[in-house]
Amino acid sequence: MLWLEPIPDALVGGGRDTVGLEVIAALQYLPPQHRAALILRDLEGWPAAEVAEVLDARPLAVDDLLAEARVLFDPGPGDVVDHTRPDSVVLLDRYAQAFEQYDVPAIVELFADDAVWEMPPFTSWFRGAKNIGRLISTHCPAKGPGDQVLVPIKANGQPAFAVYMRDPVDNTHRAFQIQVLTLTAAGIIHAVAFFDLSLFDAFALPDLLAGLPESVGGQRPRFHIERIRHNHND
Repeated sequence: MLWLEPIPDALVGGGRDTVGLEVIAALQYLPPQHRAALILRDLEGWPAAEVAEVLDARPLAVDDLLAEARVLFDPGPGDVVDHTRPDSVVLLDRYAQAFEQYDVPAIVELFADDAVWEMPPFTSWFRGAKNIGRLISTHCPAKGPGDQVLVPIKANGQPAFAVYMRDPVDNTHRAFQIQVLTLTAAGIIHAVAFFDLSLFDAFALPDLLAGLPESVGGQRPRFHIERIRHNHND
């Protein structure tokens, strides 16, 4: 089985100015004039007067086309949504909080009913929010709140988290996995948890997370990150 490994957005030109394949695909369903109005106004930022000139229409007609296009373009439950949308940002923050609190029911609520969870290099995968929750509750090394810390990153133009797990031996949080998520209007539809720890280097992330407060309740804390060099001299 093949997976697209996570690559930092900075290396692939990802970001808010990049139009994803899912956006391009969704645009194909719009009527030509609606598509043109949406692209020129929302994606390219043209003034309404210039769009009206291109479409040979009155500015008010362009406004009507744009309003209709936005309704038609609004993704359905099975369509990928922009992770920078305000509702997506809220969902991602809730996701991080749920993991850091090890609140499995809260995690399950954020997944779409037909979501898929994968864990490269393991070939097994899990479908359905309830099955994903069962996997997390039975196989995750975490035992309770504070055992995990999620650091938000961007990979392949998608939202992602670097996950640190508490080591019970010395009570430090060590690099554990990188999760790459795909969002839809119905919730998280796909999660890939990569266990290749060399990926942390690709994102310039530390091996160990230091400075975790005793309590992670309420507002998510900000953590001090330090690199633990294996070849340092004590």
